[in-house]
Amino acid sequence: MKGEGFPPRKTPTHPHETASGVSVDVIVKAKGVKHLAVGRYFHELGEWQIDHFSGYHEVTEWWPMPTEGTGFKPCDAQLKGRE
Repeated sequence: MKGEGFPPRKTPTHPHETASGVSVDVIVKAKGVKHLAVGRYFHELGEWQIDHFSGYHEVTEWWPMPTEGTGFKPCDAQLKGRE
């Protein structure tokens, strides 16, 4: 979702999260970070927070988290036909 704004605000939120305008969790790619990570955007602060990384990081791309139940289950596919 590069260049398409910021993730939507999280609702409902804790009063502290409401004050900072925290977004829903998203998958992020940040400059200087080798792997993808989970992060969130603070609308009122204009900053990103990335799990397991301290300090400021420039997020270059973000994607919504997958919806539960829509993923691929490799174990099921490997077992298919072995019944």
